[in-house]
Amino acid sequence: MIKKPPTIVNPTDNFQSEIKDPINNFVFLIKELKIDNECIVNREGNCDAMVLSTASGLVLSADDQSVTILTAAHFCEASTPRLDIFPLKPTIIGIAADSPRELQIIGADYENDLCLLKGYKYNDEVFSPIKFPKHLPKIGEEVVAVAAPNGIGANGIKLVFDGRFAGCNSEYCMFTIPATFGSSGGGIYDSKGNLISIVMAVTQGFENLVISPTHDDLKEFILKIDESIDIYQ
Repeated sequence: MIKKPPTIVNPTDNFQSEIKDPINNFVFLIKELKIDNECIVNREGNCDAMVLSTASGLVLSADDQSVTILTAAHFCEASTPRLDIFPLKPTIIGIAADSPRELQIIGADYENDLCLLKGYKYNDEVFSPIKFPKHLPKIGEEVVAVAAPNGIGANGIKLVFDGRFAGCNSEYCMFTIPATFGSSGGGIYDSKGNLISIVMAVTQGFENLVISPTHDDLKEFILKIDESIDIYQ
């Protein structure tokens, strides 16, 4: 009797299938300012807005008409050095499912660096509700972050970074994930696609150590906003 060779399962295959929905929920965020005499003329002869900053985020929930997006509060802040020169209110654009839409801030926790925005949802867009883990990963377990470092984002492209969970204390969580400017707000997920936290900061000179809000602070912030405006309809 000839025995069949054992089936070799690549753990990465299952890992990627589990986190398919969180990857689809990624949002590339742009803060821009349009000033008539300070802009870049595009090919059509129109005046493009000035990009002040970029960040990452994720569609936390969606209904038939709108999406609720989670990102870092320091991106949502209105005051930036360039706005001291141009005292105008910037516009936040979120590109989700490769489609842009204007976003409005609906809540922010600047102490824990968390912000929620709301915007229009197109009819053909499909997003999955983000889930939270019952238990945090063990230290050393695999995690992934979906982000747009240095403002690198394009239609049909989503950057996924592998890393490890490093643990939490009462003030923050830490991960060994590559990140830099523009990664802020990107979701960090466990192997089943559950949201653990978001990228808040990265250590200077060693851009592989991410600091994030604690999982408890993240859930408390979301539930508090949900009590007021019912983001989970």
